[in-house]
Amino acid sequence: MYGPDVIPTAAYHEQVHEIGWYQLCLGRLSIKWSTAVHSYSKAAGHLINSTRWSSLAIQAIWQYIKALWQHWNELVHGSIIEEEANHILQQIHNQVHSHYENYEEDNNYVLQRHAYLFTQKTLTQRLQMSYDYLKCWLR
Repeated sequence: MYGPDVIPTAAYHEQVHEIGWYQLCLGRLSIKWSTAVHSYSKAAGHLINSTRWSSLAIQAIWQYIKALWQHWNELVHGSIIEEEANHILQQIHNQVHSHYENYEEDNNYVLQRHAYLFTQKTLTQRLQMSYDYLKCWLR
């Protein structure tokens, strides 16, 4: 019989080299993990249902992955919808501001027939318009 440390080592080896961590993230756990849990719980004097342990381990892994995904999305897109919407609107305002600056530096920035896009409203007035209006104006 092998020592108690050999079983988790074998489980780790099988998970890494035969099954893979991607499969673990999908919930495909090596059977040797439950064998390791069973042997450790038996040695400790209180038996743990290894099938139940495997189920809880997979659930914990999925919850951790979901938490990582939500954290990443909050960093990239903002933690709440209003924050994300404000971020998008700020990007559009920056584009409009940039076009106005380019037009002020060079009146030939656009064709003369399109100059009304910059002379009809001031930058301040333009930035007060809705998201849809600004997207159309940018096009």
